[in-house]
Amino acid sequence: MRLLSIMAILFLVLAISGCTSQTPAGGENGAQDDVGDIPTSDLEYWNLHKDEYTRLDEVSFLHSGNNLSFVGKAWKGLYHTTEQGNSISVGYRLTAQGDVMTGFGDHMEGGSIKAQGNAGTGVGSGMRGGQIEVLGNAGRSVGYKMESGSITVHGNVGHTVGYEMISGFIRVVGNADHSAGIYMKDGRIVIEGDAAERVGEQMEGGEIVIYGKVDGLIGANMEGGKIIVKCEGVPQDQECTGTVGHRMYGGKIYIKGKAGPLEPGFHPTGGEIWEYWESFQGRDLGTRIYPN
Repeated sequence: MRLLSIMAILFLVLAISGCTSQTPAGGENGAQDDVGDIPTSDLEYWNLHKDEYTRLDEVSFLHSGNNLSFVGKAWKGLYHTTEQGNSISVGYRLTAQGDVMTGFGDHMEGGSIKAQGNAGTGVGSGMRGGQIEVLGNAGRSVGYKMESGSITVHGNVGHTVGYEMISGFIRVVGNADHSAGIYMKDGRIVIEGDAAERVGEQMEGGEIVIYGKVDGLIGANMEGGKIIVKCEGVPQDQECTGTVGHRMYGGKIYIKGKAGPLEPGFHPTGGEIWEYWESFQGRDLGTRIYPN
Protein backbone atom coordinates (compact mmCIF):
# COMPACT_ATOMS: atom_id res chain seq x y z
CA MET A 1 0.00 0.00 0.00
CA ARG A 2 2.83 2.41 0.93
CA LEU A 3 4.56 1.64 -2.42
CA LEU A 4 1.38 2.46 -4.33
CA SER A 5 1.02 5.77 -2.46
CA ILE A 6 4.61 6.77 -3.27
CA MET A 7 4.09 5.92 -6.96
CA ALA A 8 0.88 7.99 -7.07
CA ILE A 9 2.67 11.01 -5.55
CA LEU A 10 5.55 10.71 -8.06
CA PHE A 11 3.08 10.50 -10.96
CA LEU A 12 1.28 13.64 -9.75
CA VAL A 13 4.57 15.60 -9.43
CA LEU A 14 5.66 14.60 -12.94
CA ALA A 15 2.31 15.62 -14.40
CA ILE A 16 2.43 19.07 -12.79
CA SER A 17 6.02 19.55 -13.94
CA GLY A 18 5.11 18.66 -17.53
CA CYS A 19 2.26 21.19 -17.63
CA THR A 20 4.35 24.09 -16.36
CA SER A 21 7.20 23.46 -18.82
CA GLN A 22 5.09 23.66 -21.99
CA THR A 23 5.83 26.38 -24.57
CA PRO A 24 3.41 29.33 -24.21
CA ALA A 25 0.66 29.59 -26.85
CA GLY A 26 1.74 31.41 -29.96
CA GLY A 27 5.40 30.31 -29.94
CA GLU A 28 8.46 30.47 -27.76
CA ASN A 29 8.12 34.22 -27.25
CA GLY A 30 4.44 33.99 -26.45
CA ALA A 31 3.41 35.87 -29.63
CA GLN A 32 -0.20 35.48 -30.68
CA ASP A 33 -1.41 35.29 -34.30
CA ASP A 34 -4.58 37.09 -33.27
CA VAL A 35 -3.77 40.20 -31.28
CA GLY A 36 -7.48 40.78 -30.74
CA ASP A 37 -9.59 43.90 -30.86
CA ILE A 38 -7.69 47.17 -30.70
CA PRO A 39 -9.83 49.85 -29.04
CA THR A 40 -10.94 52.52 -31.50
CA SER A 41 -9.67 55.19 -29.09
CA ASP A 42 -6.16 53.78 -29.54
CA LEU A 43 -6.56 53.35 -33.28
CA GLU A 44 -7.23 56.81 -34.65
CA TYR A 45 -3.95 56.50 -36.53
CA TRP A 46 -2.37 53.13 -37.05
CA ASN A 47 -0.44 51.27 -39.71
CA LEU A 48 1.91 48.39 -40.19
CA HIS A 49 4.89 50.05 -38.53
CA LYS A 50 2.97 52.46 -36.27
CA ASP A 51 3.90 55.50 -38.33
CA GLU A 52 0.66 57.17 -37.27
CA TYR A 53 -0.80 57.61 -40.72
CA THR A 54 -3.74 55.28 -41.35
CA ARG A 55 -7.04 55.92 -39.62
CA LEU A 56 -9.08 52.83 -38.83
CA ASP A 57 -12.49 52.41 -37.29
CA GLU A 58 -13.94 49.40 -35.45
CA VAL A 59 -11.02 47.23 -36.43
CA SER A 60 -9.45 43.96 -35.35
CA PHE A 61 -5.86 43.45 -36.49
CA LEU A 62 -4.82 39.89 -37.30
CA HIS A 63 -1.46 38.68 -38.45
CA SER A 64 0.08 35.40 -39.51
CA GLY A 65 3.55 35.59 -40.98
CA ASN A 66 3.47 38.16 -43.76
CA ASN A 67 -0.33 38.07 -44.08
CA LEU A 68 -2.18 40.86 -42.30
CA SER A 69 -5.90 41.48 -42.03
CA PHE A 70 -8.05 44.39 -40.94
CA VAL A 71 -11.49 43.30 -39.81
CA GLY A 72 -14.16 45.98 -40.06
CA LYS A 73 -14.12 49.34 -41.81
CA ALA A 74 -10.85 50.97 -42.77
CA TRP A 75 -10.43 54.65 -43.55
CA LYS A 76 -7.88 56.04 -45.98
CA GLY A 77 -4.87 54.04 -46.91
CA LEU A 78 -3.89 50.77 -45.30
CA TYR A 79 -0.28 51.12 -46.33
CA HIS A 80 3.05 51.77 -44.69
CA THR A 81 4.53 55.30 -44.83
CA THR A 82 8.30 55.69 -45.02
CA GLU A 83 10.64 58.62 -45.55
CA GLN A 84 11.02 57.47 -49.15
CA GLY A 85 7.29 57.32 -49.80
CA ASN A 86 4.25 55.17 -49.14
CA SER A 87 4.38 51.44 -49.60
CA ILE A 88 3.58 48.10 -48.14
CA SER A 89 6.82 46.31 -47.33
CA VAL A 90 7.74 43.88 -50.07
CA GLY A 91 6.15 40.51 -49.42
CA TYR A 92 3.30 41.83 -47.28
CA ARG A 93 -0.32 41.18 -48.19
CA LEU A 94 -3.03 43.15 -46.40
CA THR A 95 -6.71 42.30 -46.43
CA ALA A 96 -9.53 44.59 -45.29
CA GLN A 97 -12.34 42.24 -44.30
CA GLY A 98 -15.08 44.79 -44.86
CA ASP A 99 -15.65 48.08 -46.71
CA VAL A 100 -12.87 50.62 -47.21
CA MET A 101 -13.34 54.34 -47.55
CA THR A 102 -11.44 57.12 -49.33
CA GLY A 103 -8.00 56.54 -50.84
CA PHE A 104 -7.52 52.78 -50.46
CA GLY A 105 -3.90 52.20 -51.57
CA ASP A 106 -3.30 55.92 -52.15
CA HIS A 107 0.31 56.38 -53.45
CA MET A 108 1.31 52.83 -52.52
CA GLU A 109 4.58 51.60 -54.03
CA GLY A 110 4.58 47.86 -53.44
CA GLY A 111 2.96 44.88 -51.81
CA SER A 112 -0.61 43.69 -52.23
CA ILE A 113 -3.86 44.86 -50.61
CA LYS A 114 -7.39 43.52 -50.88
CA ALA A 115 -10.79 44.85 -49.78
CA GLN A 116 -13.37 42.13 -49.30
CA GLY A 117 -16.19 44.67 -49.43
CA ASN A 118 -16.76 47.92 -51.35
CA ALA A 119 -14.33 50.80 -51.73
CA GLY A 120 -14.81 54.56 -51.75
CA THR A 121 -13.32 57.31 -53.88
CA GLY A 122 -9.81 57.24 -55.34
CA VAL A 123 -8.72 53.62 -55.08
CA GLY A 124 -5.03 53.51 -56.02
CA SER A 125 -4.69 57.26 -56.61
CA GLY A 126 -1.10 58.05 -57.54
CA MET A 127 0.04 54.47 -56.90
CA ARG A 128 3.54 53.63 -58.13
CA GLY A 129 3.52 49.86 -57.77
CA GLY A 130 1.90 46.87 -56.12
CA GLN A 131 -1.50 45.27 -56.53
CA ILE A 132 -4.96 46.30 -55.34
CA GLU A 133 -8.05 44.11 -55.44
CA VAL A 134 -11.60 45.14 -54.49
CA LEU A 135 -14.15 42.34 -54.36
CA GLY A 136 -17.14 44.68 -54.37
CA ASN A 137 -17.84 48.01 -56.09
CA ALA A 138 -15.57 51.07 -56.09
CA GLY A 139 -16.33 54.79 -56.20
CA ARG A 140 -15.15 57.43 -58.63
CA SER A 141 -11.62 58.11 -59.90
CA VAL A 142 -10.17 54.63 -59.51
CA GLY A 143 -6.49 54.83 -60.50
CA TYR A 144 -6.36 58.63 -60.61
CA LYS A 145 -2.88 59.59 -61.85
CA MET A 146 -1.56 56.09 -61.16
CA GLU A 147 1.97 55.52 -62.48
CA SER A 148 2.40 51.75 -62.17
CA GLY A 149 0.91 48.64 -60.61
CA SER A 150 -2.47 46.98 -61.11
CA ILE A 151 -6.01 47.46 -59.81
CA THR A 152 -8.83 44.92 -60.10
CA VAL A 153 -12.42 45.76 -59.14
CA HIS A 154 -14.81 42.81 -59.28
CA GLY A 155 -17.94 44.98 -59.24
CA ASN A 156 -18.83 48.31 -60.83
CA VAL A 157 -16.85 51.56 -60.68
CA GLY A 158 -17.94 55.20 -60.53
CA HIS A 159 -17.10 57.87 -63.05
CA THR A 160 -13.61 58.84 -64.30
CA VAL A 161 -11.87 55.50 -63.82
CA GLY A 162 -8.26 55.97 -64.97
CA TYR A 163 -8.50 59.78 -64.81
CA GLU A 164 -5.13 61.18 -65.95
CA MET A 165 -3.68 57.69 -65.71
CA ILE A 166 0.06 57.73 -66.47
CA SER A 167 0.66 53.97 -66.69
CA GLY A 168 -0.36 50.68 -65.09
CA PHE A 169 -3.34 48.37 -65.51
CA ILE A 170 -6.96 48.63 -64.35
CA ARG A 171 -9.49 45.82 -64.71
CA VAL A 172 -13.20 46.34 -64.03
CA VAL A 173 -15.27 43.16 -64.06
CA GLY A 174 -18.57 45.09 -63.97
CA ASN A 175 -19.69 48.36 -65.54
CA ALA A 176 -18.09 51.81 -65.54
CA ASP A 177 -19.81 55.18 -65.15
CA HIS A 178 -19.07 58.10 -67.47
CA SER A 179 -15.68 59.44 -68.58
CA ALA A 180 -13.59 56.26 -68.34
CA GLY A 181 -10.00 57.06 -69.33
CA ILE A 182 -10.47 60.83 -69.47
CA TYR A 183 -7.12 62.63 -69.97
CA MET A 184 -5.41 59.23 -69.98
CA LYS A 185 -1.69 59.36 -70.84
CA ASP A 186 -0.76 55.67 -71.03
CA GLY A 187 -1.53 52.31 -69.48
CA ARG A 188 -4.42 49.94 -70.06
CA ILE A 189 -8.03 49.87 -68.83
CA VAL A 190 -10.24 46.81 -69.38
CA ILE A 191 -13.97 47.10 -68.66
CA GLU A 192 -15.67 43.71 -68.93
CA GLY A 193 -19.18 45.15 -68.80
CA ASP A 194 -20.65 48.32 -70.32
CA ALA A 195 -19.42 51.91 -70.08
CA ALA A 196 -21.37 55.14 -69.91
CA GLU A 197 -20.74 58.16 -72.15
CA ARG A 198 -17.51 60.11 -72.76
CA VAL A 199 -15.15 57.14 -72.90
CA GLY A 200 -11.61 58.25 -73.74
CA GLU A 201 -12.38 61.95 -73.75
CA GLN A 202 -9.18 63.91 -74.46
CA MET A 203 -7.05 60.81 -73.98
CA GLU A 204 -3.48 61.14 -75.23
CA GLY A 205 -2.29 57.53 -75.12
CA GLY A 206 -2.83 54.08 -73.72
CA GLU A 207 -5.58 51.59 -74.44
CA ILE A 208 -9.19 51.19 -73.29
CA VAL A 209 -10.99 47.89 -73.96
CA ILE A 210 -14.74 47.60 -73.36
CA TYR A 211 -16.35 44.19 -73.68
CA GLY A 212 -19.92 45.44 -73.86
CA LYS A 213 -21.34 48.68 -75.26
CA VAL A 214 -20.83 52.40 -74.73
CA ASP A 215 -23.97 54.32 -73.83
CA GLY A 216 -23.06 57.66 -75.36
CA LEU A 217 -20.25 59.73 -76.80
CA ILE A 218 -16.91 58.03 -77.39
CA GLY A 219 -13.47 59.45 -78.21
CA ALA A 220 -14.40 63.13 -77.92
CA ASN A 221 -11.34 65.41 -78.41
CA MET A 222 -9.17 62.29 -78.50
CA GLU A 223 -5.52 62.98 -79.31
CA GLY A 224 -3.91 59.53 -79.19
CA GLY A 225 -4.15 56.00 -77.91
CA LYS A 226 -6.63 53.28 -78.75
CA ILE A 227 -10.23 52.44 -77.81
CA ILE A 228 -11.63 48.97 -78.56
CA VAL A 229 -15.35 48.23 -78.12
CA LYS A 230 -16.13 44.51 -78.46
CA CYS A 231 -19.93 44.91 -78.47
CA GLU A 232 -20.49 41.57 -76.73
CA GLY A 233 -24.19 40.80 -76.34
CA VAL A 234 -25.22 43.47 -78.87
CA PRO A 235 -26.85 42.29 -82.14
CA GLN A 236 -24.73 43.07 -85.19
CA ASP A 237 -27.42 45.32 -86.70
CA GLN A 238 -27.70 47.49 -83.56
CA GLU A 239 -25.40 50.38 -82.69
CA CYS A 240 -23.23 49.60 -79.70
CA THR A 241 -21.86 53.13 -79.17
CA GLY A 242 -23.18 56.65 -79.15
CA THR A 243 -21.73 59.47 -81.25
CA VAL A 244 -18.18 58.63 -82.36
CA GLY A 245 -15.08 60.80 -82.56
CA HIS A 246 -16.43 64.26 -81.71
CA ARG A 247 -13.60 66.72 -82.53
CA MET A 248 -11.10 63.89 -82.78
CA TYR A 249 -7.46 64.88 -83.32
CA GLY A 250 -5.71 61.50 -83.26
CA GLY A 251 -5.75 57.96 -82.00
CA LYS A 252 -7.81 54.98 -83.13
CA ILE A 253 -11.31 53.77 -82.30
CA TYR A 254 -12.07 50.15 -83.13
CA ILE A 255 -15.68 48.96 -82.87
CA LYS A 256 -16.34 45.27 -83.44
CA GLY A 257 -20.01 45.86 -84.14
CA LYS A 258 -22.02 48.71 -85.61
CA ALA A 259 -20.71 52.16 -84.70
CA GLY A 260 -22.90 55.02 -83.57
CA PRO A 261 -23.38 58.04 -85.83
CA LEU A 262 -20.70 60.54 -86.70
CA GLU A 263 -21.66 63.95 -85.39
CA PRO A 264 -23.25 66.26 -88.02
CA GLY A 265 -20.52 68.47 -89.43
CA PHE A 266 -17.93 65.91 -88.29
CA HIS A 267 -14.52 67.44 -89.02
CA PRO A 268 -11.74 65.53 -87.26
CA THR A 269 -8.17 66.47 -87.98
CA GLY A 270 -6.70 62.99 -87.49
CA GLY A 271 -7.14 59.48 -86.21
CA GLU A 272 -9.05 56.46 -87.48
CA ILE A 273 -12.51 55.04 -86.78
CA TRP A 274 -13.47 51.46 -87.69
CA GLU A 275 -16.67 49.45 -87.38
CA TYR A 276 -17.15 45.69 -87.74
CA TRP A 277 -13.44 45.60 -86.98
CA GLU A 278 -11.24 42.56 -86.63
CA SER A 279 -7.49 42.19 -86.46
CA PHE A 280 -5.75 39.50 -88.49
CA GLN A 281 -1.98 39.02 -88.42
CA GLY A 282 -1.51 42.64 -87.40
CA ARG A 283 -3.82 43.98 -90.11
CA ASP A 284 -7.04 45.91 -89.49
CA LEU A 285 -10.05 44.38 -91.20
CA GLY A 286 -13.57 45.76 -91.38
CA THR A 287 -15.06 49.06 -92.47
CA ARG A 288 -13.05 52.19 -91.89
CA ILE A 289 -15.59 54.98 -91.60
CA TYR A 290 -12.95 57.66 -91.07
CA PRO A 291 -10.99 58.46 -93.09
CA ASN A 292 -13.04 56.74 -95.77
